[in-house]
Amino acid sequence: MTSHINAFQITALETYSNGEFSYLATIPIAEFETSLARCGDTLLLFILRELSATEGCHKRSDAILRLATAAEEIDTIIGTLHNARHETSPQPSDGETTRQRET
Repeated sequence: MTSHINAFQITALETYSNGEFSYLATIPIAEFETSLARCGDTLLLFILRELSATEGCHKRSDAILRLATAAEEIDTIIGTLHNARHETSPQPSDGETTRQRET
């Protein structure tokens, strides 16, 4: 992700999941990536990457826009899921079954 975390990432760590992962803001840089991977929260990982200076997030307005855009995309997916016809996740089909249905 980055060799150090910025103020936007620290804010995210202090706020996300009621501060559950705030301890990561105090982890030595050399251990940060490993500790982040071990926490197992892929949404947090996504947020921290979006807020990373190496990803072009240098201003507060960048941080807000990036997270607002992600929130809009997630809202769109939620809306689509609300309108889905199935209550459980359909099992992925193998290519052969898919090809048979298409013909």
